[in-house]
Amino acid sequence: MENRSAGSRQLISSVIHFPMEEFFGEPIEVEKAETSPRPLRFKWHGEIHDVVEVLYERVDTGYGGLPPRSRKWYTRRHRRYYVVRDSKGDVFEIYLDYSNRRRLSWWLVTRFDRKRPDPFTKQPTGEDNGQNH
Repeated sequence: MENRSAGSRQLISSVIHFPMEEFFGEPIEVEKAETSPRPLRFKWHGEIHDVVEVLYERVDTGYGGLPPRSRKWYTRRHRRYYVVRDSKGDVFEIYLDYSNRRRLSWWLVTRFDRKRPDPFTKQPTGEDNGQNH
């Protein structure tokens, strides 16, 4: 496993507060909107996952783990990451690699743990438990 992949997963996990369940790093087929790169659904291991919500997105044009002497304009990454929720409630990190404009590729990076509370749903804080003092 490369350091730059681990760093990316740690960043996403820390931003959305989901502990990781599984890392995949596998190519997937994606259907996207006609006028946007946002995914509508993706196919992974023969199963269709309908995207009901994009929870987070970012663009990566960095150099990953390359040493400074190897950092040139042509060694930059060209990726658009999405953290998406499917119609079954599963949360995935996927990305579009557009470094080769003639042959775009999509990748499944991670599926996040469903057993943890959803950080996008307001959770009770205990400050206001409905009791009047």
